[in-house]
Amino acid sequence: MQLVETLAAQLDRSFEQGDSPQDIYYARWLLFRRHQEQAKALILRLMNNGWLPDYNAKMYPEAIMTQLFTETGLRVKAYQVLLQKNREQVTAGFEQTNG
Repeated sequence: MQLVETLAAQLDRSFEQGDSPQDIYYARWLLFRRHQEQAKALILRLMNNGWLPDYNAKMYPEAIMTQLFTETGLRVKAYQVLLQKNREQVTAGFEQTNG
């Protein structure tokens, strides 16, 4: 168990030094380390910055984000509302440039 804790501490230090992107996988790590409020703040920041699932780059991004919202106590409905808002913003921007 000590080896696992040592490796986890090394990963924590690596993340704190900015060696990892602030993404849904980092949010999962924060939850694994029981940093629920930090994970909640990160996923809300991602959503408020226009996060959309990128199926070309990540596996199951919507399922992961849904799980993050559930595990941080934010509820799936809140995720769906924010996701729809982000999709509408992208669509509106696309329509303005091509319309």
